[in-house]
Amino acid sequence: LKERFQIPSEKSIAVILLERYHDLLAGTTIILASLLVYFSLISVSLVVISSVILGALYLLIQSQRIFVSLYSNLSKIRFISKNLPEIGPSKSLSTLTSPKNMTKGWLFSILGWGIDALAVYVVFLALNVDFEYLLTSQIYFTSLGYGVLSLLPGGIGVNESVADFLLVRQGLDLSVASSLVILTRLCTVWFATILGIIFTRMVLKQKIHS
Repeated sequence: LKERFQIPSEKSIAVILLERYHDLLAGTTIILASLLVYFSLISVSLVVISSVILGALYLLIQSQRIFVSLYSNLSKIRFISKNLPEIGPSKSLSTLTSPKNMTKGWLFSILGWGIDALAVYVVFLALNVDFEYLLTSQIYFTSLGYGVLSLLPGGIGVNESVADFLLVRQGLDLSVASSLVILTRLCTVWFATILGIIFTRMVLKQKIHS
């Protein structure tokens, strides 16, 4: 974006950071809502961890002094500084984290992820597995959340293992649980990734030709 369209790094990075933040916030909110009906200790643990991370990140974003200090210290580490983007105190980040914009982002993220969870529920129904929408959402977002916390690309391995564990605990055979997990990944993460690549290429081509 910086090379092709001269969009400053601080603006694009601010958008990416807030997008990831709202993803985590929305997922945590949906799990929390499901816990009112279906209690799960492993999901509660994830909500606690996620809440701590979300709170710490929000305070970090809001405090420009801490943000600049952390960035300055990281830039002194050689192997990190090579890949560290050139950003300073970001006005874009401050604008995006205003109460009004944060509320809008949170609500839209819940809507988006809610639709994603609906797709997972439909996949479950296709294999004659009906855990109801809320429980299905809890299983999906709990496995997704632990995959994110593992810091592995796509949460590969962790995501599937947690999902299998939660599904087997609900009484499914491991073979059926594994099939559900694979189908879910294909219909959500990989499908969305492919669509994203296609539309990004289309938009970039239009920008270049215009």
